Amino acid sequence: MPAVQLARLKAEIQDLSWQFANPAEYSQGLRELLERYADRVYRPSETQPRLKRVQGFRVPALVLNQIELELERLSRENPGASLLLAEALWKQPYAESHLLAAFLLGRAPLSPPEAVLERLRTWCQAGEDAQLTAEVLKQGSARLRREQPELWLQFAREWLVVPQLAYQKLGLRALLPAIADREFENLPPIYPLITPFLKGNPAAIQDELHEILQALARRSPNETVFFLRQLLNLGLPANSLRLIRRLLPAFSREYQASLRSLLLAAGSPPTENSHTG
Repeated sequence: MPAVQLARLKAEIQDLSWQFANPAEYSQGLRELLERYADRVYRPSETQPRLKRVQGFRVPALVLNQIELELERLSRENPGASLLLAEALWKQPYAESHLLAAFLLGRAPLSPPEAVLERLRTWCQAGEDAQLTAEVLKQGSARLRREQPELWLQFAREWLVVPQLAYQKLGLRALLPAIADREFENLPPIYPLITPFLKGNPAAIQDELHEILQALARRSPNETVFFLRQLLNLGLPANSLRLIRRLLPAFSREYQASLRSLLLAAGSPPTENSHTG
């Protein structure tokens, strides 16, 4: 099949833009546009994230990227329409529409912020497609993380204190986009949020905890090592000791040596690859 013609694609997206304030018409036009580009020059590495539980057109990443660029402009010019269109797109039963809805949600006005938060609560349900949830949390929280970081952490905390493990996982995943966002500078409150899980450390959330600790190690190694030293001095269960031992390669040799000595004192032997730095 021929490659996507950028000039033609931009013209089609521009034509669609006239319906930005008319959610039903925009949704229909978007579907028709995506159908025209469905499976065209498909390569897994060239597409947007594939969602396991949501059908999609599998359009090339270029198509969605160009739509997002135009939606970014339109949401600045007409912010009041962003939330309504995001809601309409989310109701469509295909992956690309859900991803674009999350993108728009992250650009919707925060007056009041509860309008955005309520959609995040509704769209991110326990047991849903994990990759879609990750994209919604990342894209849909963009303005909240940067303009009201305390509120975003409070939102994550709501899930973390729910007894059900599936919602605790959602809360932990909600922390990841904040840690990865270099514009998000309010890292210190994140450490006490994950402390109870490291002290208890159910085996079912090992992956989420490891991903968070790795992200923190990349963003702020000094602060993260200080945090881990404090926990090790207080005492941790065996699962958490193994988790920290797996984390050692993320740090410099100096930090590894410091943590390893505390791990040995706690009765956790080093692994073969824990000397890498």
